[in-house]
Amino acid sequence: MTNPVVREVEKLREARVARTLATQHPDATVTVRVQEEPQEAVECLTEYGCEEYMIDFEGKLTPYLQPMQVLMELHDAGVVVGEDRYVITRVPSATKENVLRQIQALLGVMEANAELQKREPDARGIFEVVHPMTSSPDELVEFVDRIFYARRFAARELDVPLRAGNLRVIPLIEEVPELLSIDEILRGYVQGVREIGVDVSYVRVFVGRSDPALSYGHMAAVLACKKAIHEVYELSDELGVPMVPIFGGGCLPFRGHVKPGLEDRYTSEYAGTATFTIQSGYRYDHPKEEAIASIKRTNELAANEPLELSDDELEHLLLATAIFVKHYLSVFYRVIGVINIVADMLPNTRDRLARKGPVGYARDIPEPERVGEMCKDLGEVGRELYRELRSMKVEMLPELPRAIKFTGAFYTVGMPPELIGTGRGLAEIESRLGDDALETVLSLYPTLERDIDFAVDYTFLETAGSVLSSTAVSLVNSDLEYCVEYLDIEPPSDLEYQNLVHTLEPYLRYVTTHGKPEKEPKQFIREILLEMGRLRGSLG
Repeated sequence: MTNPVVREVEKLREARVARTLATQHPDATVTVRVQEEPQEAVECLTEYGCEEYMIDFEGKLTPYLQPMQVLMELHDAGVVVGEDRYVITRVPSATKENVLRQIQALLGVMEANAELQKREPDARGIFEVVHPMTSSPDELVEFVDRIFYARRFAARELDVPLRAGNLRVIPLIEEVPELLSIDEILRGYVQGVREIGVDVSYVRVFVGRSDPALSYGHMAAVLACKKAIHEVYELSDELGVPMVPIFGGGCLPFRGHVKPGLEDRYTSEYAGTATFTIQSGYRYDHPKEEAIASIKRTNELAANEPLELSDDELEHLLLATAIFVKHYLSVFYRVIGVINIVADMLPNTRDRLARKGPVGYARDIPEPERVGEMCKDLGEVGRELYRELRSMKVEMLPELPRAIKFTGAFYTVGMPPELIGTGRGLAEIESRLGDDALETVLSLYPTLERDIDFAVDYTFLETAGSVLSSTAVSLVNSDLEYCVEYLDIEPPSDLEYQNLVHTLEPYLRYVTTHGKPEKEPKQFIREILLEMGRLRGSLG
C-alpha cells in the first residue's frame, strides 16, 4: 500500500512518483560513453522497467545537448516523457563547480523541452532538476532564482517558450551534518522561496548515501539517512507541504546495498523511500534478467510507510553517530593518502571530469565538530563527544576521491570500508551508553549483520597491511573482532577474490611506495581490477 504522503504528492504532481530512478553513476565495470547514454535512457525506461532516468551533469563530461538527445530518442521510441515515464537532470553545483556550467545545464533542459513540445504540444518533458551537494537553504533559494533567470534568457535569446522552463527543484543532501539537520535546510528552503513569491506545493528530497559514508563512515551514513527520511515526513506534517524522499544508494553495502535480489531488504531498511536509484552497477554487473525482475519488485514495494523514531531513539541515534564518526576518522585520516593513489588506479567507466583541475572538483574534508555540536546538549556523554570530535578536526587533507573509487580502492587492498569503526563503535556504545542504546542501533539497522557479512567475505587484512598504516590496519582488525563478537558473521570465503587480491599485492606495494600509479595501468592490471569489481557486483 502506497503511503498517503506519496499519494498526495502524486495528486499535486499530476503524475506517479517514480519508484525506480536509473542513473549514470560510474560504478559498473562496463564502460558507457556519453554518446551511448541517450540509447541507455531508452533501454532503462523500456527494457529494464525503470520509471525514471537521470541525466547527470555533476562532475561529468555530459554534452550540453544530451537532454535534447535523450528526449528525442525516447520520443522516437514511443515513450511519453512526463506521463508514465520520467526524466530528471542533476545539474552541476554552482559552488563546487561553477555557475556557468549550472546555467548551461539548465538551458540545455529548457531547449530540450521546447524541441519536444514542437513535436508534442502537450508534452511535459523534464520538469524536475536536482541540486547537488546542498548545504544550506540559501543555496536552494539562489538556485530557484537562477532557474527564473535562465528561463527569461532562454525565452528572450533562444526563442524558448516560458513553459519549457517550468522546473521544480529536488534538493540533494549528501553529508552527515546536513542529513542530521535536513529539517532546517528544507524548512528554510520552503520559507525562502515563498518570500520571493514562489509557491511550493510539494518537494521531492534526494537523500545521498555514498558521500556521507566516504567522509564520516558506513554506520554514521546509515543512521543519518534514517533520521533524514524520518525528518522529511515530520516536516511534511509541520509545514503542510507533502515531501517524499529519493534514496541514492549503490550496490555495495558501503554505498547502500541497493542491488538485485535485495529489494525486500532495502525497501524495508529505508522504509518511506518513494524512489530508489538503480545505478549502473545494478544494471550491468548482475544478470540482466535478475536486474529486471528486481526493478519490477522494487516498483511494487517502494513508497511504503516511513520509519517512526521516538525521542529516545533519536537521542541514541545522534550519540551513536558521533561515536561511529570518531572511530571511522581514526582510520580514515591515517590511510586517505594511500587510498587516493589506489583510487586513481581504478578504471573510468563513464566520461567524468577530472578529480582536480580547472573544471574538476573534489569532496569537502570531514567536519566532525559539526556532528559533535549536535550532541553537546545531550548530557555529559554528549558534551564529552563534542570535545572529542572537535579535537579531530583537520584543516588540510589530500583532495578526496569520488565515493565510487574510494569504495573500490578499499576493496582492492582487502579492507572493505564497511568495517572501519563499526566494531569499535558498537563496543563503545554498549560500554558508554548502555544496552538500551546498543539495542536501539541494532534495531534501527536490521540488515547490519548481512551487510558486514558481505564485507568480511572480501576482507584480507594481511594484504591491506602491506600498503596501509599498520596502526590503521590494527584498528580495523579490532573492528573485525568486535563484529565477530556482536554479529553472527563468517570468516572470508571467496578464494577467487582472495587470489586476485594477492596477485595485485606487489603492484599495490610498488605504486603506493612510489606515490602514484602509472598514468595508464597495464592492461592486465586493469583486467584484474575490473574482474574484482565483477565478483563483488560493482566497481565501487
